[in-house]
Amino acid sequence: MSSRLGYEDCVRSFYKLSAPKKYRVMPPERQEGVPGCWSGPVAYKAPGYLEGYSKGYVFGIGHGQGEELVYDFGTMQKGKFSFETVNLAVEAGVAAMVYHGLVFEFNNVDTIEDKYRGVFQFLSAGVSGFKIVGTGGTIFFAYDDELWGISQYYSVGLSIGITLTYGEGISTPIWSKSYLRYGGVNKWELMRDITIDPDSPVWGGFFLPSSLIKGIGIEYAYHYSWIYNEIHLESK
Repeated sequence: MSSRLGYEDCVRSFYKLSAPKKYRVMPPERQEGVPGCWSGPVAYKAPGYLEGYSKGYVFGIGHGQGEELVYDFGTMQKGKFSFETVNLAVEAGVAAMVYHGLVFEFNNVDTIEDKYRGVFQFLSAGVSGFKIVGTGGTIFFAYDDELWGISQYYSVGLSIGITLTYGEGISTPIWSKSYLRYGGVNKWELMRDITIDPDSPVWGGFFLPSSLIKGIGIEYAYHYSWIYNEIHLESK
């Protein structure tokens, strides 16, 4: 290929990948080869998986805080994050919830700390009954115009009825860990941690009703581990 973009588009097409908005090609300092003989990794999008807990109150206007464990299948890292939110809701009450979700638009260039930190907005809808138990879903968007995700939650609290919440929050990194060993991915450690992770803020690391979402996360982990090794190791 005469251009780096042509080379990276060709590799992405072979693996059915897309280029991140921010990186049509790898940054210059990470490019390998010369025109006509390009080589090395290409920039691509990848999904992620998360699980966490939140607690807070709402009386029309509310406040919440919590922690998340997030897996990035672009850079093959996991990170723990704390967050705080303010929100408007069609409900009143006090609740705590656990949730599992999927994240989209990670990439293999930015670290998880750089990509996941910062301000986000979210919209949640659910139903609560039996006086204290509820369930629902959330969609969130980061203000980088790329990262977004969906999650399923289960709550315990004092609100009853249909809930609808819009809010904004800020996410702050606590620590991160890499699953790369000698340049490749330790896929078995990665999938084991997603299944039952001692670092998870979710009680016991496993919550049966959300096992379907966890299963999708494990599938993503396996597939994108293979992608990472193919593109980052086999291209050398």
